[in-house]
Amino acid sequence: DDEGVNTFCDSLVSTDDLSNGSCCEESEKQSLKPISRSREVISFGDSMEERTAVKIVAGQLSCISKSVMFIACPTPADLIDQLKMLTHYMKFVCESTSSLDLEISPSQTHKCAESFFHPNIPTENKKRSIDPISSR
Repeated sequence: DDEGVNTFCDSLVSTDDLSNGSCCEESEKQSLKPISRSREVISFGDSMEERTAVKIVAGQLSCISKSVMFIACPTPADLIDQLKMLTHYMKFVCESTSSLDLEISPSQTHKCAESFFHPNIPTENKKRSIDPISSR
């Protein structure tokens, strides 16, 4: 029974869409294409327990498991960067037809932070900011 199961990745819609809302409902239905008929369990979290749980649940339900693990104890900047990265790669996660077990590393969030906070500075000229607490 697939009733209530979302088979459309494109149903994840940004809430900050600046469109005027004049799209007709029929054209929206035509633009949504089923990715697959298989069911998936997707987990976003920062613990090994969540990664393990999604694999167990997917196995019990004969589903594809997909896990994205964030860094533990992130700073506010790390949170922004992880969400920015997730937004960028969400289509890849949704459209993948196989199981995924992804982990965002602290070095990836630092690179993302530099490009977010200093978008006009070439990469080779960027210097990593040092947290005064960690340098003591």
